[in-house]
Amino acid sequence: MLISDSDRLWLLSRRHPYELEMKMKKLLPILLILQIFCIASFAQESTATLDETLSWLKQKTVESTVPSFNPGGEMTLRNKSALFEGCFMSLTSVLTYKGDNVFRSEVSLSDLDETSIVVKSDRVASSGYKDPVWTVETWVKNKARLVKSVDEKFAAYPELQDHYNSIAITGFAVKEMANRYSKALSHAIKLCKQKEPF
Repeated sequence: MLISDSDRLWLLSRRHPYELEMKMKKLLPILLILQIFCIASFAQESTATLDETLSWLKQKTVESTVPSFNPGGEMTLRNKSALFEGCFMSLTSVLTYKGDNVFRSEVSLSDLDETSIVVKSDRVASSGYKDPVWTVETWVKNKARLVKSVDEKFAAYPELQDHYNSIAITGFAVKEMANRYSKALSHAIKLCKQKEPF
């Protein structure tokens, strides 16, 4: 009769508890080393500069996203461009509904909370695709309304501009890319919060 490893371990614990205890003590140093290695790997920070990180974010904002559209299909939203001037981010999106409506979301990365970044499935955007579409969203510190949203048709009228407490980059077709984007965004926010050395 074959005995499984779990049954063998159970029998050993019943018949030779001291021997089992000694075996477990021998395993403890190995388990401790593995735990330290995992924590170190998880905590490892990127060494990319701010310019390198912003350049990558700018490219992936458009290159790695697909248009989002509502269940009826008559309205679509796509990322047109992402511009960075230092730590100032300007995300331009095009909402197509009875013509193109161009919106611009503007925020300083140093005002964002890198610990608030989430990657979530966008149910509305996913309705037009076989696989889920993902959104990366982050909030302003203390939920202050510091994200300025500008409809370019009314850009000359500040009183018509809206302000929000979060910014979302929609339309990631691959979750892995959304996760990578969120990590890069977090890194950029941290770098923007560092004080100038001189």
